[in-house]
Amino acid sequence: MPRAAGSGDSSVRTRVLLVEDDPDLRSALADLLRADGFEVTTAEHGDAALARLRDGSPSPDVIVFDLMMPEKDGWELRVEQKRDPALQRIPVVAISADGSAQAAAIDAAQYLRKPFAYDDLRQAIRYALRNRFARDGDRATSLASLAAGLAHEINNPLTYVLTNLRMVAGGAQGTAGAAGALEEPAAREMLGDAIEGAERIRRVMERVATFASQSDHDRAPIDPRVVANAAVLATLDVIRPHATLVTDLRATPRIVANAATLEQVFTQLLVHAARVASAACTTAERPPSVGIATHTAASGHAIVDVWHDGEPSHSGRGAEPALPGASASDHALVLSICTGAVTSFGGELSCLPRPNGGTLFRTTLPLDPLDAKP
Repeated sequence: MPRAAGSGDSSVRTRVLLVEDDPDLRSALADLLRADGFEVTTAEHGDAALARLRDGSPSPDVIVFDLMMPEKDGWELRVEQKRDPALQRIPVVAISADGSAQAAAIDAAQYLRKPFAYDDLRQAIRYALRNRFARDGDRATSLASLAAGLAHEINNPLTYVLTNLRMVAGGAQGTAGAAGALEEPAAREMLGDAIEGAERIRRVMERVATFASQSDHDRAPIDPRVVANAAVLATLDVIRPHATLVTDLRATPRIVANAATLEQVFTQLLVHAARVASAACTTAERPPSVGIATHTAASGHAIVDVWHDGEPSHSGRGAEPALPGASASDHALVLSICTGAVTSFGGELSCLPRPNGGTLFRTTLPLDPLDAKP
């Protein structure tokens, strides 16, 4: 994911792969980029660059390459990169002394003709990052449209399935024939299971539609604390009857995301945590705790943690959460949908055990790439 360049060991820096066969120019450009806060790896030709890209190291955020190189030139490098699904989305900046139309037509975010000023290269890298971010937003918007269409197509037939099931269940109370058909306990149980299964599908599609309805075109630099606090305010009445809410909202770097969608993520995670904690703890002895915290990782990323504590229940209530409409599969689906939303912003959602019991849901969010220094 794009990283904001900056000074200091705690910053998250933009990674640049510089591919240039001239050792003096390669060294000079690498030194200038590093002085500006970029994390730079170099390669002397296309083959060496591809080996570096495929050696398991973290992928660069931008590739800067010369067109005219031995072994494998810039055109060949670009073709190989575009063929590899793991590499094809990395934006590139091409540089060359070749002033031909063929050179200028290279498939790259930017093309710089030598000689160029260093500031031109710096701005070209910023443009490449901005262009990639815009493409990712378009892709996320397309996925949201697909999800919205899927929810619509499923909800239509699901509506009449549920209607018919409820009519059968209700008619069994007053119609002798229907009552006779449902006299067997197994038949009544199967009907109840069918209704519950259809209701579960409906709840899932509601969540999908909620996220799909948010417009990724509304992405903007935001403060994670503001979004986290909005989620807290939206869930207070739901959480407090079942758990103690703990908040620790500290300053973090800005991120770029859709605020409404991210608020939905934290809202869903908070309610989810309350449900699990309520089921796992004996509330008569000690109410469970649910918390949300924002902080900055050592790497410089913005972190939002949602957690719950909990000890194994000794009340004999079993594993079902205490809040209505929740089940183990519901929780898995909530996490899956939240993960998809966070990933669409270039972030990560991980589920970690807490040392003293309970679970931590950690959302790691990328910084605003346009806040990069330079």
